[in-house]
Amino acid sequence: MSDPNRSGPYEHCGPMLPVSHPDGSGETIGYVCTCGVVRHGLAVSDPRRPGVSEYLAIVGKAAASLILLAVFAVGCSGSPTAPSAPPSTPAATTPPVGTPVATVPPVVVPPVVTPNPLLSDPRFSASFYRLFTSNTLNRWTQAPRVYLKTVDDGGNPISASLLDQTAAALINTTSQWTGGAFGVAGMERGTGTRQGQNGWITVAWGNLPNFCGTVTITTLGFDQSVTSNVIMLNHTIPGCTCGPLVAKHELGHALGYKHTDSPADIMSGEPVDGRTCDKPLSAREAFHTRVAYSLPTGSAAP
Repeated sequence: MSDPNRSGPYEHCGPMLPVSHPDGSGETIGYVCTCGVVRHGLAVSDPRRPGVSEYLAIVGKAAASLILLAVFAVGCSGSPTAPSAPPSTPAATTPPVGTPVATVPPVVVPPVVTPNPLLSDPRFSASFYRLFTSNTLNRWTQAPRVYLKTVDDGGNPISASLLDQTAAALINTTSQWTGGAFGVAGMERGTGTRQGQNGWITVAWGNLPNFCGTVTITTLGFDQSVTSNVIMLNHTIPGCTCGPLVAKHELGHALGYKHTDSPADIMSGEPVDGRTCDKPLSAREAFHTRVAYSLPTGSAAP
């Protein structure tokens, strides 16, 4: 006998267990569902269809097998066994208001520091740089604008030639003192002032006993960068105005430099003798201005 078609009464059965004829012939006379219910027997026309007692014997012989197969039993009530539900995922909970939330600190990547090639140049002198900048250069971080007063502190007019000479010296030398970083952003002339205004250098005139010029420097900010200053030039002593040297020297102070120890330098601290009215920046001044304006303002001497 072949395995019955699992439709109709067999549609909910698991694996079918064959039942042999009790006469010992080994012929299959029926099948039993693994749920333990006999759902099929011999055909009605089979003369060897067992009676009730034989039927019970058949079931008895199959009992042991049914116990083993019981673990596979499905749908004994006649209904298919419902698929098991997937494990539930616990609902996300929101912490109460005010509960500290753990945060992962950001990864801080240190900046890549590129060595300054000027510091390894054989022309660089650490000792001169410290003297030139007084160890720390508080310099400009933007191109300055210049206001050139046309009258002195007594209201007396300044000659046009002296104004032109001074203007040219300031314009030509600003780029040199900043190592090429900045030029003059603009220049105005007038009887007023720009003192205290950010980004301006005011050039005024006055009678300064024993001095050819002075500078008042204003710094501002955490880096102490220069933001405003006033250059006062003495036009009453002929040796002070014979050329643009004094204007160049005071502009050097205005852009952050100190006195040096050599008369060959424009920033020399020796008094003006009235015979040298102009000269260029010395070679060491020109090189070290490039170093100074390549470093962040306020940087200590390398």
